[in-house]
Amino acid sequence: MKPMRYKIVALCAMLAGALSVAAQESLSKSIEVTKAYVPTVNGATKLAIRPRIDDTVRLQPDIDYAIKPVACYTTFASRQINPAKLNASTTTSGNPGYVSFGMGYPFRTNLDVYINNRDNSDRTIGGYVNHRGTYSKRRNDLDTLQNALAMYNAVGFFGSQTWDNLTLRGEVGYDNRLLHRFGGFVREEFLTDSLYYNNREEFLKPMLPTPKQALIDYGRVHGQVSFGDNFAELSNLNFGVALNTGYSYDLQGSEMVDLGLRARVAQMFGKHGFDLGVDYDSYYGVAKLTDRGNQSVIIRPRYMYRSGILRLAAGVDYGYRNSRGFDVCQSYVFPHIDLVVDVLKGYLIPYAKASGDFIDGSFEALSRENPYIATGVTAPTGARISTEIGVSGSAMQSLSYKAYFNYTHLDNMHYFVSLYRPAGSSFSDSFGVIVDNADVYTVGANVEYMYAGVLTAGLEAHYYGSALKVLPEGGGMPSFDVGLSLRYRHKSKFVIEAGAKVLGAREFYEIAWADSPIMQARDVVDDVYVNTVPACVDVNLRFSLHVSNNWWLYINGSNLANSRLYTYNHYRSLGTNFMLGFRTSF
Repeated sequence: MKPMRYKIVALCAMLAGALSVAAQESLSKSIEVTKAYVPTVNGATKLAIRPRIDDTVRLQPDIDYAIKPVACYTTFASRQINPAKLNASTTTSGNPGYVSFGMGYPFRTNLDVYINNRDNSDRTIGGYVNHRGTYSKRRNDLDTLQNALAMYNAVGFFGSQTWDNLTLRGEVGYDNRLLHRFGGFVREEFLTDSLYYNNREEFLKPMLPTPKQALIDYGRVHGQVSFGDNFAELSNLNFGVALNTGYSYDLQGSEMVDLGLRARVAQMFGKHGFDLGVDYDSYYGVAKLTDRGNQSVIIRPRYMYRSGILRLAAGVDYGYRNSRGFDVCQSYVFPHIDLVVDVLKGYLIPYAKASGDFIDGSFEALSRENPYIATGVTAPTGARISTEIGVSGSAMQSLSYKAYFNYTHLDNMHYFVSLYRPAGSSFSDSFGVIVDNADVYTVGANVEYMYAGVLTAGLEAHYYGSALKVLPEGGGMPSFDVGLSLRYRHKSKFVIEAGAKVLGAREFYEIAWADSPIMQARDVVDDVYVNTVPACVDVNLRFSLHVSNNWWLYINGSNLANSRLYTYNHYRSLGTNFMLGFRTSF
């Protein structure tokens, strides 16, 4: 019996072994890899080594930026230098270096150099050099070709030191403006001599300014220093003080020294706050201008309110002015309102503003407005009270707009007037000023649309009206203007900008037999003539091409319609012109 039992056990063992081998063979087949395993992101945590996931589609945002070493039309482009309006004020930039240079036709030159140590966030030291020049001859309203040199040069150094929230800033600089008068003109009703009609060209020669009379040369040394907060965060008390001063002169010996002081404190207490400022300005004539001077002070108290939908600043400013040489001593009360209501989260924002300020009538300020002004001209300090209501907003994250109505009252406002050489005046085709009161209003609107961050289109329109107390309506203000601008940016490869602006007819003042370049309107109103300049269009085009690394090539064209543009009466701007150059930042 036992042998049979052993046989059965042995047979079961052999069967189990066979089944075990068969199971092993079956198991090995079940785990055989017949296809490479492709891991997924969700299953990556199950692996000892995370799979490499390469995204073959990369989105690179387009970043557009502009650098302004100076406010003399420098935004990575060189625009037309209007010979009748040459001024510049230095602005700093976040880039440690910027260089732009170019030449144009008719012969023009441009250079901007800006350097600072951006790497040190607490201390900044830098400098700048700016140059603009146009050297063409231009045909004046006597149909005579004359030298129209216009050149602007500036050099300066600046620095700042920051301690926590306080910053000390300083700057010193020098700028020079050199020009030639070329706007010869004469009213034919003043000319009755038969020689004029028989030989007009020879008759007009002595009426043109001599080379010495035509040359204008202005210089200014200036400096400024400020210390305090930046008034960006008003939860704590912010304060600031600033001082600026300068010495100005011209080739004919007119000199003046100016001084300005600013002080301000402000703080918010929750939704409520205050802002108090004091402004003091003065100038003192030197040499030929020793009998001219001015002192003015304005105290600006403000109550401020901030909430989710409302922003308000309201106050009553007190001002006092004293203009030596004009027997003007007067006090003013200026209203101040800055109200913004944002109920619809930026879609429709109504606002109202009111403000007042003094108008600088110094020789330095007037020569900046009109470089062809007669030497030594000053005007009594004027006053301005401006009110404005309007709406602004945005829609679809691509459209922004603004529409407004502005009304401004001007007291002792200066208006430029052409002075005739044939009248026996020694001012030689220059400009004087007539002082008058006026009410001016403007209806304006603008809209801007951006598509996909690469194409921007803008449209603006304004209508202007004025009513002077004594003088006829005019003063060089256009009756209207309409402007269209387009800008296309192709990633970082190139940028194209184009624009056109239509200016309505303008009326300039002219006068003969002037005994002085400074006149009150009531004394000369019967002698004032009005010269009307017809409507015109200014077309411009700018193209920038990324060449390599940080280098860009730019080509600009201005006044492409070759219109007779007049910034000042009888002084034509440059016709069609082009500028080619390079710029880089580092």
